[in-house]
Amino acid sequence: MRTKPLLTVVFIIICILFAGCEQKKDEFSSDVSACFSFTYEGEAIWETYVVFSNCSQNATSYLWDFGDGNTSAEENPVHYYTDDGAFIVSLTASDESGSDTMTDTVFVNWMRVEKPNIYLYPAENISVCVNLEFPRGGQVLTSVPEYHNEWCVFVEPSGKIDHTYDYLFYESVQPDVWQYEEGWCVKRESLGEFFKTNMGDYNFTEKEINDFIEYWIPLFVDHPYYTIYPQFADQINEVIQLNFSIQPDHIFRLFYGVVGTSEYKEVPRPETNKIRRDGFAVVEWGVFRK
Repeated sequence: MRTKPLLTVVFIIICILFAGCEQKKDEFSSDVSACFSFTYEGEAIWETYVVFSNCSQNATSYLWDFGDGNTSAEENPVHYYTDDGAFIVSLTASDESGSDTMTDTVFVNWMRVEKPNIYLYPAENISVCVNLEFPRGGQVLTSVPEYHNEWCVFVEPSGKIDHTYDYLFYESVQPDVWQYEEGWCVKRESLGEFFKTNMGDYNFTEKEINDFIEYWIPLFVDHPYYTIYPQFADQINEVIQLNFSIQPDHIFRLFYGVVGTSEYKEVPRPETNKIRRDGFAVVEWGVFRK
């Protein structure tokens, strides 16, 4: 006759225990969310220090691992790297009841490519997605329109993108694999005429040439001579690959590596290959400086 009440008591005790465990879990659950970003201040990408900005939520303490054997408990540290390379940085944000960790990769003393412009010229109106891939490591630093792992845009045969942009713009950091054997050495005062003629030889349009000259010539003022090393698709594709949802008929890529020098130097001249513009053509120019 006591079996039924005894089972009832046992059931109540089990329910109380489980309820207590559930309550304990709620009491020690954590709302911490780890978050950070980083910047290369000024010319810091060459100077090997990185400024970290902490955007974590509900945390009371922080532990940074900079990927090179060094750590910090500061909220917003500035870290100096002594070696080149790619470093996986982690931030563990904690409070009294839990923690959360975020990781990202910092590239130190790799080559920054500035202002590549990608011009798209389809044979007809198209919607196309364009993706940048960094097979040896790297990342996009800035872009217009905003790059979210790809651009998906509407393009007219005139090259107008989303009825607004004349080109896709980005800057990126990636390993220095460029060639420094063939090129030209040009006096500072002759740079404008040089690029106008040289880009014309490659079959860039007047507008594409003017976009380049208007932006870059005012920036080359620190040296009496500049040695210019052209990089074509073979070199560029090693570190920055262009992928399209609709494959272009022709892709022409040219980056100028520009190195300031105090005196003229003789450099072997490269071959000149012209841009083909029939069908769906893609044209890109960019610059890196050393």
